[in-house]
Amino acid sequence: MSKWTKLAGVALAFGIAQPAMAANCATVSFSPFNSSSQFDPINGNYPGQTITATVTRLDSNADSARLILLDNDAGALKLSQNGPIYNITTGGNQAVYEAHHLVQNNEGALILFASSNTANFTFTIPNTTSDFTGGTAYSEPLTYSISCFKNTTGNGNSQSSNLEVTAFNASVTIAKIVSITTAGPQTINFGNFTTTSQQLQVGVKSTSSINVNVQTANTNQMVLAGAVSPYPANSSIPYTMTLNGTTVSNGTSLTNQTRAGVAGMNWPLILNLTGGLPSGKIAGTYSDTITLTLTPGT
Repeated sequence: MSKWTKLAGVALAFGIAQPAMAANCATVSFSPFNSSSQFDPINGNYPGQTITATVTRLDSNADSARLILLDNDAGALKLSQNGPIYNITTGGNQAVYEAHHLVQNNEGALILFASSNTANFTFTIPNTTSDFTGGTAYSEPLTYSISCFKNTTGNGNSQSSNLEVTAFNASVTIAKIVSITTAGPQTINFGNFTTTSQQLQVGVKSTSSINVNVQTANTNQMVLAGAVSPYPANSSIPYTMTLNGTTVSNGTSLTNQTRAGVAGMNWPLILNLTGGLPSGKIAGTYSDTITLTLTPGT
């Protein structure tokens, strides 16, 4: 037995170069991975997936097996070289490791052949501050390693193993998302009209370019509370505005404005009174409502 164990150690060390040296322990099939899933890095939203592994025992002497998944690369567990970090667990325990990792005691999923031949894995993507571009797809081919044991603990010296066999391709597409981070609604307050210009910083995050639609309730003018359209000159105060350096007005549509990124940026919304400081106006409160609608661009 000790001589066999030494040979098995050689097979583990050189299993990739010389697969014939490792006796096949079992075959494993995995339920399909949902490749259409999307990850929203701004809000950290990813639904997660459950992948079921079905193990067919080939070694009749095996009472149990330990199954782990392996990333295609060494180092951090990422989808592709520069994609999101991911994790795979089973029963709350780590189940995926970097390439060429060998099954250790208490790792991965424990299959007890007397009671079950399946194991469930949970694929997740944690929240991130990394910047990703919407519409980009990332994938990682995963393999599996399984070791079979003549015991029900799945620990000790394995009877036989399969090393780095194709499992499935994990993939995700970055969602095209736009988010206004400035809590709304906000007020641009001219006070008693002692200045002709006021502004508001509009916080924006996006994974894609941004389309903008601008609407104003009173068509680019503040009007006296209670005034009736058409508004006379003594009951209205016209203004112009710029958004992030671009002149806009009621009905303006901007397409594919620069991506704000996952970290986000501020867009200044600047209002300027067209006729300078108001004079000859009826006393009272003047207001308008400006609505900015932001949607993902192409």
